[in-house]
Amino acid sequence: MSYLLGASLIVAFMGLIGGAINSLIVGEKTFWPNRTKGVYSPGIFGNMMVGAVAAFVVWGVYGNAASFDVLKNDADGLSLSVFQVVMSIPVGMSGGRILMGMAERNGDKLAKDNFARIVERLMEK
Repeated sequence: MSYLLGASLIVAFMGLIGGAINSLIVGEKTFWPNRTKGVYSPGIFGNMMVGAVAAFVVWGVYGNAASFDVLKNDADGLSLSVFQVVMSIPVGMSGGRILMGMAERNGDKLAKDNFARIVERLMEK
């Protein structure tokens, strides 16, 4: 489990760096999240947190960590390549967009499945 924790922290830290870079690119002026005239700004801290979470989620879903069995605690097939570490930075830079895209795809799939079930029920009647 310690290997999984270490790899997760490395990926999240690189995503944190990506979030900080994103803040510099978009010109964030404050460190903490704030609301000015009804407009929410995540601040540098918020961008960094979203970047860390996005990098961890993408690595956990699309990397080889997706096949890690937490209950068996078998880290034999788990690895963290230099590519995965380096790619955590651009994932962190576009973290908000990536997480929203993943959520929208899952939401669209659920909506289609629900719609199909409703149509099937209507057809049965």
